[in-house]
Amino acid sequence: MRLDLASASHTLLQGLPMSGKSVNITAFAYWMLQAGAELAIVDTPDKAVDFDWLRPYVRDGGWGCDSYEAMVATCGMVYAEGKRRAAILKRRGINNWFAITDDPSFRPVVLIADEYTGLMTPERVPKALPRDHPMRAEAEATNGFKDMVATFIQKIALEMRFVGMHVFVSTQLGNTKTGVSTALKAACGNRFLMGPNASDNQRANAFSAPDSVAEVPENVKTTPGVSKGVGVTETEGQPSQVFKGYYAPTTEFADHLAASSTVRRTTRPEPTRAEIAEHTGQDDLDHGTGQLGDTDPWNGRRAPRAAADRVYGEDGRELRGAAAAAHAAKIAGA
Repeated sequence: MRLDLASASHTLLQGLPMSGKSVNITAFAYWMLQAGAELAIVDTPDKAVDFDWLRPYVRDGGWGCDSYEAMVATCGMVYAEGKRRAAILKRRGINNWFAITDDPSFRPVVLIADEYTGLMTPERVPKALPRDHPMRAEAEATNGFKDMVATFIQKIALEMRFVGMHVFVSTQLGNTKTGVSTALKAACGNRFLMGPNASDNQRANAFSAPDSVAEVPENVKTTPGVSKGVGVTETEGQPSQVFKGYYAPTTEFADHLAASSTVRRTTRPEPTRAEIAEHTGQDDLDHGTGQLGDTDPWNGRRAPRAAADRVYGEDGRELRGAAAAAHAAKIAGA
């Protein structure tokens, strides 16, 4: 089947565990790399092993799977790339990236967010503990990072389609209770529901027009082995289809990529500490070492800083850390 990303840039893949979501993500990622796209992945650290074979081929800093801080940085860097492209289009008076034919940096960028339910489910905050207790502080910080990841993904989906950004979200159930906002869901014009026996409620949740979506035939549902990996589609520009992906081990995909002379390889898959600091807002860096300092003037609660948030001293140099916080407080008091 053909997935037309020119008609609908973003994709929502739903299905219960063991329904075949990972097989389809693998095929999609392989296809996009072969088509010349840049790839970024965010996933829970324990589940990311499914996609470790893709690590050598993500865009620089595109492996956001080792921590929630890394996820924020990876998503933030994709969003920043979208803003860079948007500025170029505006400057050249162009309203869609398809018109750019002389700039090789305008490759498609695909952000895959796997196990979105697990990514977005808030950590339980032990509120009986003191606010400065490490266990409580860690849970609150993690929830803050999760909110930032969700915000970035939604902003990319809503704002960056015209610059060549594609979001691919995989989740067990796509609704607000599982972290898939109404706005994000509406932005996903391509929708897939895995499983041969989806209920009416599942179909209503998955699709915008469930009555127009194909149903898995009875002979497929009831034949042992045949129903594995089956799903139905609602995609832009095509009639609804029943599909079943062909399985191949990831080693086979990896061997094909390794033999390719055109697929781009990363120079550093994980975001650097400086990139993590910049996009999480924890930017009190020791610039001699590039490591995070002990002071976060934004107390972990701010979104990644925009240019308008930056603080400058009287000599025109940017202030950081405690100096930035003190100067900002002085200005606010004045």
